Amino acid sequence: MAKLNLGSGPRPKEGYLNADHVNQPGVDIVFDANEPFPFEDESFDEVYSEDFLPYIKPEKKAHVINEIWRILKIGGKMEHICARAGTENSYGPPGNISFWNLRTFEHFEHGNYRQAFETKYNPTKEFRKVVAENVNECIHIIYTKHVGTK
Repeated sequence: MAKLNLGSGPRPKEGYLNADHVNQPGVDIVFDANEPFPFEDESFDEVYSEDFLPYIKPEKKAHVINEIWRILKIGGKMEHICARAGTENSYGPPGNISFWNLRTFEHFEHGNYRQAFETKYNPTKEFRKVVAENVNECIHIIYTKHVGTK
């Protein structure tokens, strides 16, 4: 099973390809997630991140989710844990520049009416929601890439 941990930083996960934009101990591959990901289509079964999404450029939100969709295999899952927009946890760290909440992910959700309004950002990739929850000042989501999407 091929698994990718985005923004691993100094906390690599065992059994994952650990990626970050800074070369440091535990990082297996260095790249800027604001740019195209350096992976082939459908090359991962799972993409995981913790405290990664708030560090990407705000105008690159759709890009990052679309790239995750591209590199996931059909049936693959993405799981993210990050600060919930509007909390001290989201505004506190000086590096946080992108703010996320559960509604953000609805724009990429299969069958969700919000997706129809977002053609400007090209959210053409659709996921099915497995888990979407607020946990204290964070959000935790798990979505899967399903068969029949573009």
